[in-house]
Amino acid sequence: MGEDLHHLPQALDHARRTRSIMLQNVGVSLALIAVLIPLALFGILGLAAVVLVHEVAEILIIANGVRAGRITGRTVLPAAAPAPAEKVTV
Repeated sequence: MGEDLHHLPQALDHARRTRSIMLQNVGVSLALIAVLIPLALFGILGLAAVVLVHEVAEILIIANGVRAGRITGRTVLPAAAPAPAEKVTV
């Protein structure tokens, strides 16, 4: 971005989108753990099944996180042309 602030709105949109995806991933991970721990404790699922479900879900969560790195198809604002220099007459 450098000193050109014309890209600031796009950078802020990207940051907001990234934060939203991050919060989705954290929420899904915590919900998954909250479901899997009781299933393992009460013996409904064996340890191997719980680990398998957790690992597959984490791969999907990582794939979801890759979306944060993509830049959306929004048009990039062109850089502003420099102002013409004023003539100074003496």
